[in-house]
Amino acid sequence: MKRFYLIIGLFLVIVVGAYTGCDKKQMIQSDSSAASYKEGSIGQQAASSSDAQGEDGELKPVFFDYNKYAIRVNDRKSLKYNAAYFLKNKKSKILIEGHCDERGTDAYNMALGDRRAKAAKQYLVNLGVDKKRMKTISYGESRPLDSGHDEAAWAKNRRNNFVVTME
Repeated sequence: MKRFYLIIGLFLVIVVGAYTGCDKKQMIQSDSSAASYKEGSIGQQAASSSDAQGEDGELKPVFFDYNKYAIRVNDRKSLKYNAAYFLKNKKSKILIEGHCDERGTDAYNMALGDRRAKAAKQYLVNLGVDKKRMKTISYGESRPLDSGHDEAAWAKNRRNNFVVTME
């Protein structure tokens, strides 16, 4: 029943947002407030999603295909790498940021960014990371990594970033 209400809620967000317009600075917070998260020394890296080897503490972003939120095979390595970090650093909290490219309405991109962040969260839970340590947020198209208007730029903007804080 909860799933039904979630689907109805997302539908309403998309429909209402399409007709009323969405402020680009508006965010969808899927879990409780993300305001308690402050970006720590572990930054967001824009490395290639197929490169899952890096220095300790260097987290890997996850990238998505156009209009999709399924985790790609190449990006599973990045999530496994991030999960290993999170499992090693038990006191860290994780904020998963969902991002989209500029195509589509603001409301649609907010909902898609939310689904992308939730997909990564579920994948990390399946790898053993405690879901209570993770929160998700969608920025839709409001925080592009690349301001270009071509496929190369859009591919960089369809991503999840991982922000870590310590308790």
